[in-house]
Amino acid sequence: MAAVLESIAEVGFQRTTAAEITRRAGVTWGAVQHHFGAEDGILRAVLEHYTIAVLSGLATTLMLEGPAAAVAPEELGFLKDTLAREQTGATN
Repeated sequence: MAAVLESIAEVGFQRTTAAEITRRAGVTWGAVQHHFGAEDGILRAVLEHYTIAVLSGLATTLMLEGPAAAVAPEELGFLKDTLAREQTGATN
């Protein structure tokens, strides 16, 4: 999973290839398929990872600081920009 996340962070989801994942992880594509299943399993795992991270952070903030501090406006802008880049295929 670390190899997938590193590649996505560096080159974006659309440019993260099977070859890149296996190179970074130092394993064969068969090993990746065994762990994640088909390629959509990688996407599912990434989405699950980020969803858990975001929800955990949000829950912690809500408990410690209350709803007003849960999401800063600049974080919303970052998320909006990131989603827009992924939809258009841009990396930066």
